Amino acid sequence: MQILRTGLIVTLAMAVAACSHSEAPETTSVPTAAATATPVAAASVEEAPRAGALEADGMEGYGSTRFGMDESRFATAWLATTQGRGIRQTEPAPGATCHYAYPADDKDKPSLGFMFEDGRFARYDVRTDKEKAPGGGRVGMTKVELLALYAGKFEEQPAKYEARASTIRVAGAQGTSLVFDVSADGEVTQWRVGVSPQIDYVEGCG
Repeated sequence: MQILRTGLIVTLAMAVAACSHSEAPETTSVPTAAATATPVAAASVEEAPRAGALEADGMEGYGSTRFGMDESRFATAWLATTQGRGIRQTEPAPGATCHYAYPADDKDKPSLGFMFEDGRFARYDVRTDKEKAPGGGRVGMTKVELLALYAGKFEEQPAKYEARASTIRVAGAQGTSLVFDVSADGEVTQWRVGVSPQIDYVEGCG
């Protein structure tokens, strides 16, 4: 009887040992950082405007007009802007392709002019304090006031012909420029907005 009991115990022990070797221990799978990371959509990249550039109405044209328009499209846009005010075209000098157009009722000493070259609208010039420049500048404003208004956005250069006078240039976001002429007395006498190279014609079409 003792021998039978001992044999039974040995048999059970061998069976338990066999089970412990055949069953692999359970392991918990831990996701790696690469597997759990949420995909990040690529950010859309837009072309940023030039640093310090001025974004304001009037930097792309006057009213409904736009730089680059031919004379016919400009005239249509001008009528829409002024509700029917006429426009007066001038003829280019012999051998030249640059000329100005003016409001039809502004004949004696035009205070507003539109430059065309090769048949395309390229710039407008203002010589009156009744018009406000993009960003707020005006004819008659002092140089100190002007520089404070366009702080961080302007470049100053000496005037080409007048001693102690200067030009204040403000770059636009779309490649256009705003240029103020400042007298030796420190007062804005006129300003213009346009594209290159016409914006830098100091004597207009002259």
